Amino acid sequence: MKRRGLFAALAVAALLLSGCGPSAPEPEATAESSSEPQTGGTILTVQRYVLPGGLNFLTNPDPGLGGEIGPSYSKLVDFQTDADVVGTEIGPDLAESWDISDDGLTYTFHLRENATFHDIPPVNGRAVTSADVVATFEAVRELKSSTAYQFAAVQSIEAPDEHTVVITLNEPQVQFLENMAMPGNYIAPVEGVNGEYDMDKVLIGSGPFVLVEWDPATLWHREKHPGYFQEGLPYADAMDTLIVTDAAARYAALRSGRLLHADVALPEQAETLIATGDFSSVAQMTGPEMLYMNTDVAPLDDLRVRRAIALAIDWEGMGESIRKVYGLTSVVPPAFGGLSEDELREVRPYDPDQARELLDEAGVDGLSLSMIVQQVDGKDVSEAQWIVEDLKAVGIDVTLELVDPATYGKRRASTQFELARGLRTLLSADQYMTELQSTSGTNFTHVNDPRLDELLAQSRVESDPDARNELIKEFTRYFETEVATVIAGPLTYDIFVWNNSLHNAYTSPDGVSPYVIRYGQMLGQMWIAQ
Repeated sequence: MKRRGLFAALAVAALLLSGCGPSAPEPEATAESSSEPQTGGTILTVQRYVLPGGLNFLTNPDPGLGGEIGPSYSKLVDFQTDADVVGTEIGPDLAESWDISDDGLTYTFHLRENATFHDIPPVNGRAVTSADVVATFEAVRELKSSTAYQFAAVQSIEAPDEHTVVITLNEPQVQFLENMAMPGNYIAPVEGVNGEYDMDKVLIGSGPFVLVEWDPATLWHREKHPGYFQEGLPYADAMDTLIVTDAAARYAALRSGRLLHADVALPEQAETLIATGDFSSVAQMTGPEMLYMNTDVAPLDDLRVRRAIALAIDWEGMGESIRKVYGLTSVVPPAFGGLSEDELREVRPYDPDQARELLDEAGVDGLSLSMIVQQVDGKDVSEAQWIVEDLKAVGIDVTLELVDPATYGKRRASTQFELARGLRTLLSADQYMTELQSTSGTNFTHVNDPRLDELLAQSRVESDPDARNELIKEFTRYFETEVATVIAGPLTYDIFVWNNSLHNAYTSPDGVSPYVIRYGQMLGQMWIAQ
C-alpha cells in the first residue's frame, strides 16, 4: 500500500542536501564565497526544454521565455535576490527611485541617467528614456501580452521628461510594484515596439548580458554588456544556456564541468555531487503541479465530480514517494498566503470513500477521461501514473497523453483537454488568483464565480498585510470547496546544484525567484573563481 514510511530517508536527504526542503535553512557561506569577486569566465547553465515561438515577450506567451530573455532585459524595478532576502522584496532596476502619492494612485519613477541599450542596430547603444517605458507598457496593453492584466487598473502612463515616468491608477493596487517586477514587464526600445526591427529575431535590452547567438534547440550565448548601468557588473564575460531535455544528461554535464549550474531530478544525485566537495545545493520552490479540469466537458461541469477527483488522490503520498522534497498546496501556495498544509488537509483530505459517495450522488457509475501531461522529466510521468491508479480505485479510468511543454501550453490555453497536468510557476498570490478570475486570459478552466472575483478585488486594495492574507485564505478555501476546477499538488521544489567555483548562485529558499540563475539581479553579481 503506497502511503507514508519515508520520513527517515527524507531526514537523511534533508541533512545531506544543504538547504534542501520547504523549511530548510539556506546554504552556509563558505570561506571561499566571502572572498573578493573575480571577473571573467562563462556562466554555464541549462534550459530543460525547447522554447517555442520567437524572442518577442510582447507576443510570445510561453511562460519559460522570461527565463532566457531575462538576462538581457531590465525592468523598472526588480525582485531582490541577495542571500539574506526572505520573501518578496522590491528594489531598483531602471528606476533608481520612485514616489507614491498619499492616495496610492500615482507612481512616479525616476530613471537612471546612465542606463543604455545594447549596441545593436538600429538602437546602437543609446540611452534608455521614459519614452521607451511608455511605448513598451502601452504595447503590453494593446497587444494583450501575458502581463496585460497587471495594467487593468492603469489610467495613464506618461513621460513628463526623458527620465521620469508617471503611472496613474484608477484605484489603489497594493501589489503594483510587485507586478512591475514580474518577468514579462521588461523595457524594450521604442524602435522595437514600432517595428523598426523584428523583436521575434533580435533582442535589444539594457540588461547585464547581450544575446549574441540563439538557437532555441541547442544554445543561448550571451556576452557581457559593457554599458551596463551597474558599475563593475556583470562580473562574468559571458553566459551560456544549453538546451538539455534529458535529466540524466544534465547530471552528467554537471559532473563533467560542462555545466556550472543545473537542476537535478533526484536528491541522491545531489548527494553524490556534494560528497565530492566540489558542489553545493539548495531546493527552490518552483510552484505547484496543477491538475486542470475542463468544465465544458460533462460530467466535469458537476462540482461533486470535481471534488471527488480531488479527494480520491493521495497527494501527500505522491509527494513523499516521488518528489521526496515537496509541500502540500492549494491554488495559492502557503508561501504567498494561501492555506497552510494543515488547513488544506481539512478542506481536501485524502478520502476515497467520500469520493465514491460524491460520484454516486452525481449519478456517475464508471467514467473514462483523457489527461494530457506536460512531460519535462520522468517524475512528471510517475505522478501522472499515480493519479491514474488512485482514480481507478474510485471507478474513474484515465488515459494518459504525454506531450512536450510547448504543445501542453497551447492545448491548455485553448482548453483542448479533459484533464491537464503540468507545472505552473508564478511569483505572487495575485498571479495565482488572477488565473481564476472570470475575465482573465489565463483562466484555463473557464471559472466564472462572482465571489472569487470579489475576493480578488478586495485583496488588491487591502493595504493591511494580515487582512490581505485572510482574504487570500478565504479565496483558496472557497475555491477548494465551492469551485474546485483546478487541483494543486504537490508543491514542487527543484533541486539546484552548482559548482563551488560559481558564486552567488542562489538566494535563500524563502526567496521569490524559482530559477535563481535567470531571474532577478543576482545574474550580474555571479562570479567564477578562476
